[in-house]
Amino acid sequence: MDRGRSLGVVIGRHFGAFRRSQRKTMAALAWGLLMAGWLDLASIARGMCDATTPRHRIKRAWRFAFNMRIRIQKATACLVD
Repeated sequence: MDRGRSLGVVIGRHFGAFRRSQRKTMAALAWGLLMAGWLDLASIARGMCDATTPRHRIKRAWRFAFNMRIRIQKATACLVD
């Protein structure tokens, strides 16, 4: 199992209350942050590893970051459990 998949497994285990697509995006963003080392959406998106263009990854990161249906309280509850 490579590191990206193992990160996805950890995200899936601890954030089970979220949709599968949201967990996949969280894992991709976490991987992008680890690869980029910078904390801005464009750098994180460029560090993500998938078959799309950087422009589409930036749009994906932006949509996830500004999604009003993702609640911080829900994520915190998942981490506490």
